[in-house]
Amino acid sequence: MSFFAILRANKISLVFSLLLCAIPLLVSSSIGYFAYIYEYEIKAFTFPLWILFYFLATFFMAFAITPTTFISILSGYFLGWLSVPFVVFSYLGAAIIGYFIAKKIDGGRFIKSLDAIPGIESVLKNLKDRELYITFLAKISPILPFALSNFLLSIGGANLKNFTIGSLLGMLPRTALAIYLGNEAQKLSILIENGSTGLEEQVLIVLLILIGAVGLFRVFKKALIIT
Repeated sequence: MSFFAILRANKISLVFSLLLCAIPLLVSSSIGYFAYIYEYEIKAFTFPLWILFYFLATFFMAFAITPTTFISILSGYFLGWLSVPFVVFSYLGAAIIGYFIAKKIDGGRFIKSLDAIPGIESVLKNLKDRELYITFLAKISPILPFALSNFLLSIGGANLKNFTIGSLLGMLPRTALAIYLGNEAQKLSILIENGSTGLEEQVLIVLLILIGAVGLFRVFKKALIIT
């Protein structure tokens, strides 16, 4: 089966993947403006209101309405390190919801479309044996959109247990960095408009990107060589 034939067989998944990349970028600016306008009201939120916020954020992140990093930065700004457990549970909830949404949309078509490729079974088996590591690498890199990684890992056949554990371990470094950035910001307007990343933070972001990219390259290269 040719590359274009695979795309045609998975056109619904392809369109959905593109939307998962575009929507968060469009919506986050609006949410940031809202947070800036009502900054003092948000700072006065009670505990039940924060619970409601993270409940809604779970679905916002799952459906790619807003980026996870943006939620983490806002959490760091308004709640500081106290937001960590809320962000973690919200993140995992969104990841699992996204996992099952992808299963429903794809219906197994992606894996079936690969069956016609010679030698693909052994490649998929090698990747399957490393799916926890692959999930971790996909989640640790800030460059791969959260909702898109959920979708790709799900239609790729990742086991739910490995997906959940890998997502948790992979998200912790980048989430901690985002919360730190929000916590260190002096003004929300500066944080939203210009960002607050200094040299040290930029180095950490580049390192996370490199870890994810190099790690995934080595995993896929090894899977192909073994076959």
